Amino acid sequence: MHFKIMRKSVFIAAAAAAVLALGACSHNEVTTSEEHEFSFTTYAPKALSRADASYVGGANLVKGQNFVVYGYNQKAGDFSETLAPNFINGMPVLYNGGNTVDNAGLNTYSPKRYWPYDEANNKLAFYAYYPKENGGEITPNVTAGLGTYSVKVPADPASQSDFLVSDLKVDQVYSKTKDKKGVVELLFRHQLAKILFLVKTDEMDENSSITLNSLTIKNVLSEGTLTPSYSTERGSATAWSGQSAPVDLNVISSDTVLTSSAVGSIESTSYFILLPQVLSDNLTADFVFTISSEGAGPIVNKASIKLNELSDDDGNLIVEWHKNNFIVYTFSISLGHEIKFAATSIPWDEEKDVVYPIN
Repeated sequence: MHFKIMRKSVFIAAAAAAVLALGACSHNEVTTSEEHEFSFTTYAPKALSRADASYVGGANLVKGQNFVVYGYNQKAGDFSETLAPNFINGMPVLYNGGNTVDNAGLNTYSPKRYWPYDEANNKLAFYAYYPKENGGEITPNVTAGLGTYSVKVPADPASQSDFLVSDLKVDQVYSKTKDKKGVVELLFRHQLAKILFLVKTDEMDENSSITLNSLTIKNVLSEGTLTPSYSTERGSATAWSGQSAPVDLNVISSDTVLTSSAVGSIESTSYFILLPQVLSDNLTADFVFTISSEGAGPIVNKASIKLNELSDDDGNLIVEWHKNNFIVYTFSISLGHEIKFAATSIPWDEEKDVVYPIN
């Protein structure tokens, strides 16, 4: 049985210029011009595409999905991890196609916010995560600084949610965004890994066939904690920790006759969106397949492959799934070693002469 892996890195793409208008109006008679309304665009550096309704499949976020914004008042100082998001505390914003400054108004939220006039003493900072609707997979805990996120990834790919976090935008004041109509541009980054498992055969025989009975990826860690952070020296960063709770992924569970065309988690509903993690020795691809030959009974075979022993096309071992990775595992199952026959024979015994005279 031969195995090959292709590795592709996809660095999230424009996850949408989602322009929001955040504003809270008081009851006094102070008026503010339209261009001072508070708004955002969102952008992610390249996109993945998959199953679940939240999945970012191109340059934009998914219409009808919400991302969640946090806003901080730095006052006259720098951003600090001790700041609470008391300007905007987890406000959902409905992305409805507003991906540029000019169509920002397509996205809706409430209540609105407006840029402070006293910029020297009211510098703002913003960041966000996506999506708000995630089936309970993502639990934010943002009380000070950028907080943490507890994430649980289900084994069923159709239930797995995308998860993006934006870079923190600091020192935001209206005068810096005036040419963009008061829009804050948020850059989102995928925090999970996209993994695809394919199976095929490169060896065809008109008298034999290979049926893949099942492919299970064993002991994939499904729970972890994401911690975003920010420093003036390196900017925004995120880190995973505490990965645990191994689960099994059923890639194929019904009999499939293999051909040279790959099958497996190839449909858009079967891409796996998984936690970044170090691949342990227990993380394996377990196969059950049957080889049938004309005139012979079928033979059921089992194989277990450690994923951390597999290399990409450049010969690099894949020992860890990272944020933003797109990795395609292609397994090629052969018929195996052909049985061949050689023939010899035992020579006759040494000649023995029998002489018997008949008189």
